[in-house]
Amino acid sequence: MVQDETFQKLVSNLEKKLDYVFLNRELLIQALTHPVTNPSRNFEPLEFLGDSVLNCCVAFLVFNKVQTSDEGILTRYKGYLVSKGFLERIVQDIGLFELVSWANRDYDKITQKTLCDVFEAIIGACFLDSSFETVYQLIKKFYTQRFPSYAEILEANPKSVLQEWCQQKGIGLPVYEVVSQEGPVHNTTFIVNLRLPTGEEFEGKGPSKSVAEKNAAFEAIKFLDLNLYKPSTSSS
Repeated sequence: MVQDETFQKLVSNLEKKLDYVFLNRELLIQALTHPVTNPSRNFEPLEFLGDSVLNCCVAFLVFNKVQTSDEGILTRYKGYLVSKGFLERIVQDIGLFELVSWANRDYDKITQKTLCDVFEAIIGACFLDSSFETVYQLIKKFYTQRFPSYAEILEANPKSVLQEWCQQKGIGLPVYEVVSQEGPVHNTTFIVNLRLPTGEEFEGKGPSKSVAEKNAAFEAIKFLDLNLYKPSTSSS
């Protein structure tokens, strides 16, 4: 990897955004390196480590911030905060694409998944370079600024929330059925009917079957008032 002036500037900018300066910058260089660029020394081992460190830090953060004794709610928060969609928001905010692209100039297929993998590798590199407490404070900074409401958690994955509710009630699972499709092939709207084991039915629309099902599930959640319970969160 060519570490020219532009690359060094991009690395310094990243360290400022992380609010952490690497003592061993080679660890950061490895975290930025794609396997295609260097098959023998790349981000994959650090990603493996960073994934576990990130999960542990986020679990600790949720434990401290979300005031509830309901393990299901805590699990939903953690799952949402380590999801690919949430990590994509972070890597976009810290501008990781330009740096990773510059570090792997012979590889032009940097995807959002790659950037999320690199972010986890950076977490692993920071852990090796410092301590768990340092990494936790770094993650706490990023996540506290973006900490979601419980309504946002529910809206992100309403099908699983609804399924959990049905299982807790012991009433069987909801049934989704595509009842019609509207519009031309290139711009189809799917209409899905959701039927609960208790008999209530809800409709959802969307550009795909999965989106329509998600929207129907969210309508059911609102009807059942499952989003009325909003656990408080601490500012610390």
